[in-house]
Amino acid sequence: GNGFEVKVGRTSENFTVEDTANGNQTDTTPPAIEEVSTSWGSHINVTEDVFDGTVTVTTVGAEDGQTVTVALNGTDYTGDVSGGSVAITIPAADLQALTDDSTYSLTANVSDAAGNAAVQDSSISFDVDKTPPTLLAISATISSGITGITEAGAMVSVVMTDPAGAVNTFETAADATGEWNISAVELMGSEFTSDDNGTYAFFVSATDAAENAYVVPTVNLVVDVEAPAQDVIGGLNIEQLSKAGDVVTY
Repeated sequence: GNGFEVKVGRTSENFTVEDTANGNQTDTTPPAIEEVSTSWGSHINVTEDVFDGTVTVTTVGAEDGQTVTVALNGTDYTGDVSGGSVAITIPAADLQALTDDSTYSLTANVSDAAGNAAVQDSSISFDVDKTPPTLLAISATISSGITGITEAGAMVSVVMTDPAGAVNTFETAADATGEWNISAVELMGSEFTSDDNGTYAFFVSATDAAENAYVVPTVNLVVDVEAPAQDVIGGLNIEQLSKAGDVVTY
């Protein structure tokens, strides 16, 4: 014949077609997308869309210079593979155009130099939450401690400065209705007494799952607990005369 012979061989998952007359091989093995990640993670919040975002794609079998295409919200973004990966920029303006309180998915595609396409990656989805939680109905009393209402599940941080200037931080999570409370016992280690009199300043903040934060102005609690009346014998009160275990008669 014409001296042309075609051999089809398979090694592992690599397919080649060999022209033995000309010594040529045709690559039919597709590359793979190994991993896709975003700089913003599972949420985009009110501060993250101020800056450009990055989608990083790791590939196997795609040669340097091959184009990776990332599609998000109807727009394609591209970058070239270098050393098995590529970082593709998503402009801040495009992130800002995403609708608040919505969920988005992105896809990634790549082909090798022979034109074999990788299986599309669609593993990435994320929520857009640009609305900080509110803090409402904050109340501080010596009986109930400090309470309020915020977004369900939000983490509430309370920084308390006592009359002596000592600072303590307390945290709690809002329940399914958004209500939260840090009791007087948690704040003081016991109930408020006359020894605790003075002004307490509370700095309150709430952070939601997307890490949007909200802060309220300082809330003050003035404690003015009347000291208990004391029985007096000869100018000395019972507490001065007795100690634990004593029996006092008068």
